[in-house]
Amino acid sequence: MTKSQGQKALDLARAYLHHIYDTGDFVQLRLILDKDLQFEGTYFNYTSADEYLEVFEDGDESLVAFDYEIRHEYCDENSACIIYDLIKPSGKNAMAQVFRAKGGKIATILLIFDGRTFEEEVEDL
Repeated sequence: MTKSQGQKALDLARAYLHHIYDTGDFVQLRLILDKDLQFEGTYFNYTSADEYLEVFEDGDESLVAFDYEIRHEYCDENSACIIYDLIKPSGKNAMAQVFRAKGGKIATILLIFDGRTFEEEVEDL
């Protein structure tokens, strides 16, 4: 049985979280991102994988040094969504990310969360 585009997007979304939070392996992360990645978030928007990954190049682990617990995940025919708790020293923060895949890579990411919980971290960037 062939996987749907949405199921492929869900597999890529799981890999994305793994590379960001579990391993911090941005070389492997780059391999699953489309070069023209469109990222839309509460504080930042990026229009390429290079621009997005620059955020992590300075080695600032405060961006990724968190655990996470997946609450829900689903996919439809074209996209996938993972809702998870990001676990920080100050507590848990609910996050939602919607992913679309194209050509076997992540083409778009929409990140949704309550930005008030991250104001201090963002001010330091």
